[in-house]
Amino acid sequence: LCLRSCSFINHSMSMDMFQIISVIGRGEFGKVLLCQKFDTDEVVAIKTVHKKRLFQENKIHTILTERSILSKINNPFIVSLKYAFQTVSKFYLCLTYAAGGDLFHLLDHGPIPLHDIKLYVAEISIALNELHENGIIYRDLKPENILFNEKGHIRLTDFGLSKIMDKYSETRTFCGTSNYIAPEIIQRKNYGVEVDWWSLGVVLYEMMFGYTPFQSSNNQKVYINIIKNE
Repeated sequence: LCLRSCSFINHSMSMDMFQIISVIGRGEFGKVLLCQKFDTDEVVAIKTVHKKRLFQENKIHTILTERSILSKINNPFIVSLKYAFQTVSKFYLCLTYAAGGDLFHLLDHGPIPLHDIKLYVAEISIALNELHENGIIYRDLKPENILFNEKGHIRLTDFGLSKIMDKYSETRTFCGTSNYIAPEIIQRKNYGVEVDWWSLGVVLYEMMFGYTPFQSSNNQKVYINIIKNE
C-alpha cells in the first residue's frame, strides 16, 4: 500500500495552486472542496482525505482503488480525475465539478418526470457497463453518488467501495448502503457485476415512487425485506 500510494506524488501540484471557494461535501475521512485553479480559472471539486483516519479504519486501499479507477476510466457519465497529489497527512483527488447537484437532493423536490427518469437510467446504465467492461464492480450506487453536470446529465462519483477484479469474476465482500444492497451480498454469497444492476433497480423504483422498496427504520429489517419480499 505504501508503494502504491507513492503514485500520488506530484511535485508540480499543491493546494497552493487553488483558491478554495467553499466546502460542498463532508464524509467520514475528509471533505470535498469547490476550488478554482489560479493560473487557468478552472473550477474543480477537490476531494481531501485524511491518511490517519484511513489508516485507523484500515481503509487506505479505498482511496488507492478510487484513484486507480478514475485514472483508468474515461466516460461522459463518470466524473473525471484531473489531478492527484498528496501531502504528509492527506491525499487529494481533483475531479470534474458537477454543478447540477445530486439525485438525493433532486428527489426532495417531488416527482421526477418519466422522460427524465428514462434518460437518467440510460446514462447510469452506460456508466455501469463501462465499469463492468473494465472489470470493476461499483457496489455503491445510490442517489448521493449520482451527480448532475450543468446540463443535467449524469456523473457517477465515489469509487471507494468499488472492486477491481478480473472481468466477470466474483467476490463475496459485504459492503454497500443498506437500502440498495443486493440479496446475495447480505447472504454472503459469491457475487459479480449483477449487484450493480440490482442497485439500479432500487434507484429506479425510488425515482418513480419517492421511496425505496425495502426501507425500514431498522437496518436488520431492511436486510430481511430485501431477501424475503417480492
